[in-house]
Amino acid sequence: MLRSGSSRPRRLLRRLGAGLVLAVIGTAAFQGLSAPTASADPSPSAWASLRSCESSGNYQVVARNGHYGAYQFDRGTWASVGGTGSPEKATRLEQDYRALYLYRMRGWQPWTCARKLGLREDSDARSKVKPTYAEAQQVSGATGSPTPPTPPAPSGGTKTWPGVAYRSGQCAAGLKTFQQQMNTLGSPYHFTATSCYYAKTKTAVLAVQKANGLPQTGTIDKATWNAAFSGTNPFTAATPAPADAPAWPGVVYRSGQCAAGLKTFQQQMNTLGSPYHFTATSCYYAKTKTAVLAVQKANGLPQTGTIDKATWNAAFTGASPWS
Repeated sequence: MLRSGSSRPRRLLRRLGAGLVLAVIGTAAFQGLSAPTASADPSPSAWASLRSCESSGNYQVVARNGHYGAYQFDRGTWASVGGTGSPEKATRLEQDYRALYLYRMRGWQPWTCARKLGLREDSDARSKVKPTYAEAQQVSGATGSPTPPTPPAPSGGTKTWPGVAYRSGQCAAGLKTFQQQMNTLGSPYHFTATSCYYAKTKTAVLAVQKANGLPQTGTIDKATWNAAFSGTNPFTAATPAPADAPAWPGVVYRSGQCAAGLKTFQQQMNTLGSPYHFTATSCYYAKTKTAVLAVQKANGLPQTGTIDKATWNAAFTGASPWS
């Protein structure tokens, strides 16, 4: 029997203890090297909470404030992570993928609901690492091996249809390519290629469709796109710009005035695709002034904010600031 005061068992225990610690450390190190690293992206439940708060989980929703789809992208943010077309028209996987991409670029910062829900960022947030479509499946908890959607053709002047049907009110990179082609064909509308589909773009689309015997739907579908690049040119006869502008009423309008001529001017702003949606009140207030300055700037006129003869004529026959 060993005495409790003996030093021998203590030395033995110390040696055994040290050996056990080294063994545990070695095992942990080996497991750390051999085990795959788990993804640190947010869980499906976190994404589901975000969708529920942002859009009630509706992938096709369009909000009045200019936000779209399950994650309420605005068009600029959608485009910043490679999205094309309108977000709510994209597939669920595509919306999930772009949301994960945005998270890896900017964390939860873009989503107000993330702050309301108290969602926390992890190591993948702001990592700038482009995800795969397989990784995006976890966003909605899907399983299987997805096939990534075929990306649209680049918009740098290509004649290939990008695979998206464009309609009035949309903004997209492909529309810039279409507008540039209209200029190349000699369109009288002098597009500044804003990438947005408003009144002048629709007039050009209808002209292309009419010249090529296509249904005049105003939609840039595959047939219309191909006709714009390889079909009959509707502008070869030097079609003049619409000349049905009402004559200048001979009155210079300024901020604060109300007059019948101002209603005509406001209605023309709506026709040109102004984002201000005038109710044509016949009174010159802040929104009217903003539109006047935009017309003057687009047509190289002094930005006085006054509707004089030159500004009036530019509004009806000049370059549109919202083409």
